[in-house]
Amino acid sequence: MNQNMTALAKGNAIRIEMADIKKGIRSGELDPVEVVQMCELPLPVIDFLKCLPRVGPTKALKAMRSMDLHERHTLGGTRKDGRNPITDEQRIKLAEFAGWQITPTARHGWRDSVAA
Repeated sequence: MNQNMTALAKGNAIRIEMADIKKGIRSGELDPVEVVQMCELPLPVIDFLKCLPRVGPTKALKAMRSMDLHERHTLGGTRKDGRNPITDEQRIKLAEFAGWQITPTARHGWRDSVAA
């Protein structure tokens, strides 16, 4: 029983930390580009993208498809099913997308490529 409680506590701590990251991105306290580069938590990419300004579910899915990411990919490296870790190239594309979403003058480049 003690091992079970330890696992539950560890899972809760990770979920709280991921929620704090998402709140920080929404509020502007955290730089999304740094989160992409440094995050080792199993934060789903779709949730990360939806935290960005002007990104909803549809734009997030289109962006993920353009980067060859599956809905189950996480920033922590592997998908929830444990297969296909996120590549460095995909991480760079995510960082670029995040940077364009928070920089109003540069965001048009991604809008054109994702909308296609």
